Amino acid sequence: MQVTEIKNIGIAIVFIITVLLFGLRYSNDVPSLEPLQLMDASVYIDESNRLSIDALLVETTPLKWQPLDQDIATLNLGYSSQTHWFKIQFKDLSSDVRFLYLDYSLLDVVEFYQTNNKTLEKTVFTGDKQPFSSRLFGNENFIFSLDKVDNHTTVFLKVYSEGILKIPLSLKTLSQMMAETQYISLTLGSYIGFMLFTMIGCVIVSIITKNTDFLYYSAYFLFSLLLGLNVNGFLFHWVWPDYPEINKYAVNFLFYAAGYAQLMFVEKYLKNLTPKNANILLLSKILTLIGLGFSLAPGFYNYANFSTFFFVIFINFLSVYLSVASYRRKTESRQKELYFVFAWVFYSFSMMLLIFDALNIIKFPNSVNNYVIAAYAIQIIFLIASVVDNYEKIRKSSIQEAKRSVQELEQRQIIERHMLFQATHDSSSLLPKKQILLQNWSVIKEYIPTHRKIDVLIIHFEGYYSIVLAFGQELADMLVSGLHERIKKEIATNKQFSVVDYDWNNDKAVVLDSLDICLVYIEKENEDINENLLELHKTISAPFKYQDISLDVVLSIGVSELLSSETISSGIRKAQVASREASHRKLDLLQYQHTLGYDPEYINILLSKFKKALEHDGLNLVFQPQIDTSTGKVFGVESLLRWSDEDEGVLSPDMFIPIIEKSALINDLTDFVIRKSFQFYEEHIKKFGAPIQLSINLSARNFTDKNLLKCISRYLIQYNIDPKYITFELTETIFLCDLESSKHSFNQLLELGVKLALDDFGTGYSSLVYLKELPFSELKIDKSFLIKDFHTKQGTGLVKAAIELGKSLDMLVIAEGVESFELAKQLKRYGCDICQGFYFSKPMKDKDFIEWYSIYNVDKNIIENRFE
Repeated sequence: MQVTEIKNIGIAIVFIITVLLFGLRYSNDVPSLEPLQLMDASVYIDESNRLSIDALLVETTPLKWQPLDQDIATLNLGYSSQTHWFKIQFKDLSSDVRFLYLDYSLLDVVEFYQTNNKTLEKTVFTGDKQPFSSRLFGNENFIFSLDKVDNHTTVFLKVYSEGILKIPLSLKTLSQMMAETQYISLTLGSYIGFMLFTMIGCVIVSIITKNTDFLYYSAYFLFSLLLGLNVNGFLFHWVWPDYPEINKYAVNFLFYAAGYAQLMFVEKYLKNLTPKNANILLLSKILTLIGLGFSLAPGFYNYANFSTFFFVIFINFLSVYLSVASYRRKTESRQKELYFVFAWVFYSFSMMLLIFDALNIIKFPNSVNNYVIAAYAIQIIFLIASVVDNYEKIRKSSIQEAKRSVQELEQRQIIERHMLFQATHDSSSLLPKKQILLQNWSVIKEYIPTHRKIDVLIIHFEGYYSIVLAFGQELADMLVSGLHERIKKEIATNKQFSVVDYDWNNDKAVVLDSLDICLVYIEKENEDINENLLELHKTISAPFKYQDISLDVVLSIGVSELLSSETISSGIRKAQVASREASHRKLDLLQYQHTLGYDPEYINILLSKFKKALEHDGLNLVFQPQIDTSTGKVFGVESLLRWSDEDEGVLSPDMFIPIIEKSALINDLTDFVIRKSFQFYEEHIKKFGAPIQLSINLSARNFTDKNLLKCISRYLIQYNIDPKYITFELTETIFLCDLESSKHSFNQLLELGVKLALDDFGTGYSSLVYLKELPFSELKIDKSFLIKDFHTKQGTGLVKAAIELGKSLDMLVIAEGVESFELAKQLKRYGCDICQGFYFSKPMKDKDFIEWYSIYNVDKNIIENRFE
């Protein structure tokens, strides 16, 4: 069912209910009212509010009673705050007339006195200031029973109200009372049900559309309902029957509350008001809230009550003005605005009639009340119609907006998918990038058998920038794109390469940075992966033809086995490390091994562990003696560093020292070695008294440390060591870059009194210039000459030449790595007097060295100096 159909049905129902109520009210089935046949009807205004019934009956002082000229059935005294006494004498009444009916509910004090020949026969005290139980009949109006009325019967009514004073009196029979009660019950029930239906409908629409404006519409209908119920005495009867004081403030409060809800209704319904009208509406709401506050303030009841009438007129005219202005400003689809104008016009008309009638400004016949009720009903009809049309407009607008949103969403999805593809794929080859592999790895892994090994491959393209310089950027990019296509084509049918892009093109290659291609390789059982990958390398590195030129392609492949507990990101990183190292070594293929020392991750882990060991005494020094083969005496001792890690085991200095030299830890390490070596030397002197030479290794990085000389000086003084017994061993890498700077640093060390030795002679970039220009006192022949090459003619010739060179420069020559008596004898023959190696002793801890030195036999290491 369409919303417009619901609207039409609702309007029809309201019209039918209205017609039925009017028909029921005025049908011939309802007995006609008994006209009042009065002998006398007069009124006395008690300005002092002190006159009693006893004084009236005695009448010691004649009172000025004013005869009532108008029909007492519609008696209206307007706005008054004085006590009025009514004296009524009836003519003969029919036997079925039983009740005097006062058809007005808003009276504060009503006192009924029935007398006969000035004798008080019956008294009733009631009114809105009394509990509801004070009324003879549970009705919103005031009803008094008439007993034994004759020509001598006089009825006195005392009426007081702080507001409108209407005293419409009539006589009713029992059947008329019952019919009136049924009519009022049906009318009130229909009114309550209809208003509740309207409120609930607005709330439901607000929930469905998520438009809070309908809650304001519902609030208006709610306060309108409460106001109508209070005016008709329903709230006094059913809600607070024992608290009549509430009635005094409830009417004014509900008038202002309903007025504020009405202004909010208009504001939310019309929405786009002009700045001028919006300011008027805002000011009106503020004044309404002020009036709402005064309506509850003690002592301001009369003022609030009187100002309520002007307030109601004002906000209704304002509602009409704003709705008309909105209607005129809009040029298209003005149906709901027209309904809104009609609603407030009819409502304003009905309210003005009621107010003018209540204030007794204009006297209307009884039939006018029927038109007022009809106007109010029509206002509700138009309001509902406007609200329904507003909802229909919102619904259609929502549908159109939803359609536009769907279209925009579809278009945006197409654009986003296109942008996502561009962001996740290489622009030239359209191969997926790294993030595709990372995001989809959990799915990719499901397609790989669990018992198969997984390898991550990185194919690195060399020579890109050389081609850029030689042929330009465009050709270099074409070459890269062609390489991508070549790899893509080569592995497309090879099932050992896993698909890495199931969402787009089922590609098997991933572009990392144009020059690096990543592949996932699934090994077969007992497969020689190197052989297959080298074959792949050969195929994809074939030269490219450009015009008449053949462009060589230099590739290096790094391979890393992906462990079950390892992430794909880690596997990619390790394969990249291997490919870079393969490129550096000029290799076609290289398997990743973290212990090779070129893995940044491994280096960082190693540095972290080394720092911890340095800070918590995890490093040790060992000492290897140097023997004078002529005398057999201990010439000196070399301090050597040792490190044993829980995870890595015993690490060779050749493996971790180059790493430490590239970090900031080298200076702290040098400080540690010097301090521990000097401590050992101090203990040795204290124990044995005889000084020996102490050799300590220095790194090239130490020469950039400005605190090196201060460190050495401080420890020489602290441990009371003669600097002439200290030798610092230096490698040729110290002075390769700047000879003059090296000479300056050397001279500073020599000024301390220490000696300098050239370590690892022959393994670096040996040059006679260094031996000539730099003041070395010792020359150490590297052990690699003795271990690998000494048994060859060329090797022995080089060692002999090195010894003779040192001797010719007045340098003390020391040979490292002497592991046999035969080698010691041979070195002695060539003129090498100092030997160091396992033949004499392995490196020992400080305590072991002291023990070894204590029992050392000089004679056994005297080697005769003769030639065979």
